[in-house]
Amino acid sequence: MPARRLLAVTVAVSAVHPLVSAFHGSSGARNSAPQCSATRRRAAAAAVQGGFPASRPRPGGGRGLSSVSSSSSSRTAGEVGTSTATTSREASARPVFDDERIDDGATGATGAGSAAASWGDLLAGGAYIPMEPIDIGSLDDENENGDGNGRHEPPPPPRRHPPHAAEDDKLAELRQSTDEVLADPARLNSERKRNRTYGWLLESWCYGYAHEPDAPDRLTDLLRQMEREVPHLLDVRAYTKILSVYAKSYRSDAGRVAEDLLRRMIDGETAASAIASAPIVPNAYTYTAVIEAYANSADDPAGADSAERLLGELTTRYRESGGDPDLQPTSRTYNAVIRAWAQSDHPASAQLAEDCLRTMQSLYETEGGDGGGAANANANAATKPEAYNYNSVIHAWAASATPGDDHTAAGHAEALLNEMEARHEAGDAAIRPTTVSYNAVIDCFAKTGGRAGAERAEELLRRMEDLYESGRNVAAKPNVRSFNSVLNAWAKSDTEEAALNAESILEFMETLSDAGNNDVRPDVVAFATVINAWARSQRFGKADRVYNIFRHMQELYEATGKEAVRPNVVIYNSVMNACAFTVGDVAEQNRAVEIAHQMLKELEVGDDCDPDQITYGTFLKVCLNQMPDSSNRRKVAALIFDNAKRDGQMGSMVLQHFRLLAPPDLYFDMVGRGIEEEV
Repeated sequence: MPARRLLAVTVAVSAVHPLVSAFHGSSGARNSAPQCSATRRRAAAAAVQGGFPASRPRPGGGRGLSSVSSSSSSRTAGEVGTSTATTSREASARPVFDDERIDDGATGATGAGSAAASWGDLLAGGAYIPMEPIDIGSLDDENENGDGNGRHEPPPPPRRHPPHAAEDDKLAELRQSTDEVLADPARLNSERKRNRTYGWLLESWCYGYAHEPDAPDRLTDLLRQMEREVPHLLDVRAYTKILSVYAKSYRSDAGRVAEDLLRRMIDGETAASAIASAPIVPNAYTYTAVIEAYANSADDPAGADSAERLLGELTTRYRESGGDPDLQPTSRTYNAVIRAWAQSDHPASAQLAEDCLRTMQSLYETEGGDGGGAANANANAATKPEAYNYNSVIHAWAASATPGDDHTAAGHAEALLNEMEARHEAGDAAIRPTTVSYNAVIDCFAKTGGRAGAERAEELLRRMEDLYESGRNVAAKPNVRSFNSVLNAWAKSDTEEAALNAESILEFMETLSDAGNNDVRPDVVAFATVINAWARSQRFGKADRVYNIFRHMQELYEATGKEAVRPNVVIYNSVMNACAFTVGDVAEQNRAVEIAHQMLKELEVGDDCDPDQITYGTFLKVCLNQMPDSSNRRKVAALIFDNAKRDGQMGSMVLQHFRLLAPPDLYFDMVGRGIEEEV
């Protein structure tokens, strides 16, 4: 934002809230950002032995990043009416890091005036607006379920930006060569040239550049030409490799395109089959590639049903062949079906995924592992469930979890985890639960919400720590994702002590990382989740609380240079969101506006990140909730709206809150249509 527009907002806000002038004045104490101590937890870190704290005080006694007052900062919004107009500005009510205080300067609550005081009383009397959650990123959908062997393929990684020059040149050369061969196949004027060139193109697209967006289309065109020019190079392995690229494309039609090619193979309609002494028959790997294509076609509503159907078809062919090992479904085949159900919108998708796991167990235990003899034991070893199969089903239950489902999904997920633990302790090394297993169950409890979900999530984190520290399962070592999931559980618990508990866990993460455990070093997601927990709370002083967390992040980034703790626009927006839902007396509201305006100012003039439509919409929400209805509030709203429009950030959130702030004539002048015309 140009400086003149920022200054205009500052002047307009200052006219309503005198504290803002102190915040931005050249000699005011608030003009300098409060900082946290750089050595804030060294003594505690030295005493850490790696174990999760045996007990963490609950409401009012948290060992959090900020020192919590036992007076006003622990009161909820329901107690506001009995407080005096100055309680929230008392020194004891300002929660900060390590007892450091934000200098209040010479201003105080009295600057707001009696009119604002009555407005604050009205807000405290029931005008609290429920918090709208801020999206803190893909906490619930993080892809941690791969095992490095293609068993549970994560979504394709984002393209490198920019790619290495050498790799970029190779890709450009591959594309150019492909285009030249497709345009003029006659240029390959000898059998040796044709064999080597087509073989190189096929291998390069299937292995080196399979994740490129144009790889499936290039291979489709290349396959058509190879069937005309070099059909002898195409065998079942070549077709299977091409089908695997379709699966890796994650396109909504990948499953259908892959199955069309499978049907051509089955019906003997490929050119390669025509010249071969026998048709090119698809094997279990071919079917698995098509099933994985359906599993990865998340937008295909029939994807899971199609995957299940193809598994049944493969199983039938295997039995009818008398047990041909080339047609035997493997644990990877079953896992693809499990993943397809996990991503399905079917109301019973998680149960269907677990049914698939139980089918695997039944095949192995009844025909192989127990009573089927040595031959059957060897044959059915391929269907023995492994840890990644269990993890996939746990993820399916986690994906199906919804708030208020009485922890049904979480109960199923935890039962599977307990089963994994029991089998592992009984000597089955292939079903050892890992960090991924525990994180998925913790995620499931976080999604269901409530106190019980948060407490159970934290208990699982403690169990992970105990298993790792005791050496009983070193694969269960908690990582930052484990802690973030527990933070998320408390943030969604809607309990009085949620914010205090979340902040306490964040402090413990920092204590562990200070002691050398870099696997749990807090990242932006951790800080954003704790800020969100405070935004959801109805405790006094939360605007200052989140402001201190924000400043601590800045200090960490400046001290370490680590991008993982660099405040981004989501962090700024989350702090502003907490300000928008600050509850309390006039001084609390003044402080909330003050901090929100500082966030906006830093975004506008800083180089790190730019405001988005959420930023402007959230600041309008701050004005709506924390500023009295007046001409100055309308001026601020108009300026913010104008800035959002000029910056190309006119989203629905901006329009929604501007509609609530602006009188009809101002709305018409700024938007170009009347409020009554909005749907």
